[in-house]
Amino acid sequence: TSSVNPSFDSAPYNSIENQARLHIAKPVLMLQLEPFVSIMQFKNNVMEKISQEQHQIPAKKSTPQQVVKKDSRTTIPTFRFEANLEGLRAIIGSEYSQILDINFQDLHFDALNSKEQTAVNIILADFYVYDSNPKARFHKIISQQGNEKQLLRMNLSLYNYPKKYQMTLVDVDCDLKLQLTKLNIIFLYKHVDLVLNIIDIWETKTSIQKPPSDPNQPSTVSKTMEKLQEQVLKLRLDATFNAPSILIPINSSSNEGLFIDLGQLLIQTKFSDDPTCLLVEEQVITVKNLLTSRVHLSKTNEIVADINLLECAELHV
Repeated sequence: TSSVNPSFDSAPYNSIENQARLHIAKPVLMLQLEPFVSIMQFKNNVMEKISQEQHQIPAKKSTPQQVVKKDSRTTIPTFRFEANLEGLRAIIGSEYSQILDINFQDLHFDALNSKEQTAVNIILADFYVYDSNPKARFHKIISQQGNEKQLLRMNLSLYNYPKKYQMTLVDVDCDLKLQLTKLNIIFLYKHVDLVLNIIDIWETKTSIQKPPSDPNQPSTVSKTMEKLQEQVLKLRLDATFNAPSILIPINSSSNEGLFIDLGQLLIQTKFSDDPTCLLVEEQVITVKNLLTSRVHLSKTNEIVADINLLECAELHV
């Protein structure tokens, strides 16, 4: 109301309202399969009884309520949240031996919501899975290739433009940058079987059959696609995936197997003016160095001989 009053669009009055920081050291999670199976079976039995009782109770008809839409940009306060996890170690084992040793190293998470933009940054330094069985031939089940300091990096930005702002060619609603470093993966049936058994134990099995859905009603996928089409966003994607190299041995003690290098995947968004259209958006996808071969390994699991089965130098889509 006066010229001497501060302008709330300038510093320091436009700063972040809420700030939070979280730091976690290096927790260790011990997962023994026998107690885990017992706990999950008890949980499944309880959930099955609850679902049976809920099925017997007749559902009440709810009256439709009018939903008032609010502008999220005006209701959500400005904030910044930073989280740092130095490491997480999960050891999966049985009563007599350790099976897998899973490690995450240096996970950083940063979320920012301001008047101009909403940004999320995620950085993961390293991730590896180790088979601690002394009799195993392959110990490094998942490991990072090379000495890169960052395994995964993701930067997501959502921009909040004023209502009367005229966007230019370089302006976007959403900016997403992804970068993934190459991993070496040993694909063994015993580890796949372990993961599938844990998933099967975790799932709740119920004997109640759900009534068939009405074919005339739209599915969840179609509803989601309709909502995405209504919310037209201009997205700029810049992704570099150094896809993993996968070794599939004949068995867990064999020195022969199939080697698959998924190469490198590049995805970039390009915008250009066209006199016939308002805006042309192009997604450029490039696949490089795709390789499949049959290999022979040494005692230290190094490739000493190979026969190429498939090789793709570069592919543009």
